[in-house]
Amino acid sequence: MSRWTSLFCLVVLLGPACGCGGGGNDVHRAAVKGTVTFDGKPVDNGMALFVPESGVEGPPVPVTIVDGKFEVPASAGPTVGRNGVQITATKKTGKIITFQGEQNEEIVQYIPARYNEQTDLKVTVSVDEAENQFEFPLTSQ
Repeated sequence: MSRWTSLFCLVVLLGPACGCGGGGNDVHRAAVKGTVTFDGKPVDNGMALFVPESGVEGPPVPVTIVDGKFEVPASAGPTVGRNGVQITATKKTGKIITFQGEQNEEIVQYIPARYNEQTDLKVTVSVDEAENQFEFPLTSQ
């Protein structure tokens, strides 16, 4: 075996043990579930966006809210650690609007900005998934 072939085999065999190969950049995710209410009623259809805070590596993770509940498995879940949470939801107003010649029912985002654009909602996503049950009782006041 040539010296270059031996060196190549050594790098291939020892690379993963040394941290080479990108294995150290894995994001640790966890399953989460919970409820979202607005003025005491379940949010029919919305989105909760889990945004890792500084020092926590990982992408923002959108989670669908249906009938006031959300649940996502670890494979698609938010990053373990401190996360901000932005919650949005829309509803039909009953008004018909005309846009570019088409008439459609008006839909508005009804969750106040303090729960989305200017959120102060924070959660800590744990490695222990039993602790990742979150309740968000939102209010219009």
